Amino acid sequence: MNNSTELKRVVDGIAYNTTTSQFVHEHPEDDASGSSETGVRKSCVQLFRTRTGQFFLAMRRPAILIEGVGKQVVDDMLVPIGAEHAMRWLGKHCPAKINELQELSGSDGTSTTFSLRMDESLKRALVLNAGMQKMSLNAWCVQALEKTLANRKPFLSFPASAYVEVHSGRRVLTDEGQPGMDGILGSGTPDELMQAALAAFIFNYPIAWTDVYLKVFMHTFSTLQARLEHHGYTAEICANMVAWLKLQERGTASVL
Repeated sequence: MNNSTELKRVVDGIAYNTTTSQFVHEHPEDDASGSSETGVRKSCVQLFRTRTGQFFLAMRRPAILIEGVGKQVVDDMLVPIGAEHAMRWLGKHCPAKINELQELSGSDGTSTTFSLRMDESLKRALVLNAGMQKMSLNAWCVQALEKTLANRKPFLSFPASAYVEVHSGRRVLTDEGQPGMDGILGSGTPDELMQAALAAFIFNYPIAWTDVYLKVFMHTFSTLQARLEHHGYTAEICANMVAWLKLQERGTASVL
């Protein structure tokens, strides 16, 4: 496993730590052409599973040496994800590990509890239904919840080909979601590859875009677009970012 620097973070009371969690898979990535002349650095993304079954991604970036200071800065990021997102990510980068991970997720025998408030009449109805199935109330409720999740419609998704420049209609990503104008990997000027790298990040890491982040960034780029209306290509990049963020907003909404 590459880039073993410890990453840890607490989100909603859950602790995520690369040192104490199980490493599942690592996927090396080039954010753009991979050329050092463009200032774009190679990176990798790692999938982990905590001891309690929570998944998260560790987005690794090589350390940057600041010239004239001699100080290295590590720009790594830890992002918690759900089990469904983990399976989608693994299916894209290493399908062979999906069955192994699914078996592992349900083989450790761990369980947890939580309190649920409800009307007395609803509880009586649940008890009655559980009794009719010759099941305990707990087992019946767990089964009902599992069926509900299993029948949930999948996440909406937009293919990489949907990420196009607003004004020209040119694609900025390959079919695999990597930067490249007209769908050709690494094709484009440095400026075009820069915005394509941003599109690739939005497309490949939907879990990083919470509702709050989406609203903040869409507002920011919309404001910049209005202020830079007469600045040509810069304003176009802002318009593209708004359009791509809107795709992500629609694409990560789960439908029950």
